[in-house]
Amino acid sequence: RSTALGLVLVSARVSVRTKDGRELKKEMLHRLGSPENPLEPEKVREKFRTLARHCLSDMEIDEVVSLTQSLDRQEDLDKLTAILAKATSAAT
Repeated sequence: RSTALGLVLVSARVSVRTKDGRELKKEMLHRLGSPENPLEPEKVREKFRTLARHCLSDMEIDEVVSLTQSLDRQEDLDKLTAILAKATSAAT
């Protein structure tokens, strides 16, 4: 499906028939993490930790999480960008 703006809508529909004849159905109109079905903040952190583990140490991951949770109180972003720049070079 597409919207009037040409954006593609991603949805999923599952239907399962059990051995006793019942039909179980589930439909998700908006993917998890979309604006219409956002992830909880803890799930976002969990996903970041899982993906960042390939290019950052546990200590660096903890630091990035801490820094991003207090961006409005940071004097500058030097520490954050230094860690993320290291991650970028490690990933290439």
